[in-house]
Parts: sequence; structure tokens; C-alpha cells
Amino acid sequence: MEITRNVILDLIPLYLAGEVTDDTRQLVEHYLHHDPKLAKLVELAANEKLPEDIPMPINKESEMKTFQKVRLLTLQHHIFLGLSLVFSILWVIFAFGKAVEPEIPMAIPVIFFFTAAFFWTGFLNVIYQINKQA
Repeated sequence: MEITRNVILDLIPLYLAGEVTDDTRQLVEHYLHHDPKLAKLVELAANEKLPEDIPMPINKESEMKTFQKVRLLTLQHHIFLGLSLVFSILWVIFAFGKAVEPEIPMAIPVIFFFTAAFFWTGFLNVIYQINKQA
């Protein structure tokens, strides 16, 4: 039986993946030695960089994990945004209220400021995680 070009073309993906026996590898290399055009194509295909993370088919388990992660990030988003706004408003009220009511201790607006900054940082971190997943 003669080894045709179609047989070699069928073997090339396995050859490039390194999943052939030594006999098959020698057969393909012998054929490529006599067919320079095909050898050039195989060389180009061997040098081609394939994507590392090929998407896997979605199953129920991965759907559920994704749903739970999105639900958690959405909850964190709402909580951090709400607390950020509340403490920012409290900071503004007490910082500018000091001019009206000078008896307010200076520590109160400072505490509200740093608490608001903490929650804004958490909110921005959640936004970063959401964008990283997309």
C-alpha cells in the first residue's frame, strides 16, 4: 500500500502533538523530506502559538459556581457602595457641621473619613474583580 499525501495529512496533527510512535514519526518525516511544500506548512504549524486556556464546555457544576460567584460579587458591590455612600455623607455632615456646631469632636469626622475610604477601597476592589472576570 502506498502512503498518500492524505494519509500524511491525517497524521500531521498527531505528529505535531507528539502523540505518534517512532515508526509513524519516521514515516511522516520521510514523507516531509520528499515534499518540501508540505514540510514548510508543517514547520509553520509547529511554530504557531496556540492559546493556553481553551474554553471548556459549560456543565451544570461550572454554571452553579459562576452563578454563586456573580451573586457574591453583586452582594459585595451593593454593600460596599451603600456603606461608602453612608459614611461619605456622614463625613460631609460632621466635617461641615463643625463650622455650625464647634462642640463636635474632631475625631468623629476623621473616623467617618477613614471608614468611608475603607469601604470605597472595598467597592473599587469588587469592581476590579468583576472586570477581571469579564
